[in-house]
Amino acid sequence: MSNIKIVALVTVKPEHTETLKPLFQSLVKASRAEEGNISYDLHQEIGKPERFVFVENWKSQAAIDTHNASEHFQGFVKAIDGKTDALEIVLMEELSV
Repeated sequence: MSNIKIVALVTVKPEHTETLKPLFQSLVKASRAEEGNISYDLHQEIGKPERFVFVENWKSQAAIDTHNASEHFQGFVKAIDGKTDALEIVLMEELSV
């Protein structure tokens, strides 16, 4: 199986946009250091500052499972609780060559 890519779209409540941005950046830094991570990038939608997009690339489902159980990811989940309007996670397998 090829690498697994994830796109996570997080829409935060507008009053939390600026306070959550450093938390999101910390999550990126910690996640990039994990074994099995190929890339982990954070974007903010132009014209919609409350919408953040994480683009991740992992070597395996096991690496994703380890990431999801990690202390920094669990802390992130708790920190955003009640501060988001929407969350969408898309797991993808690359088809292009």
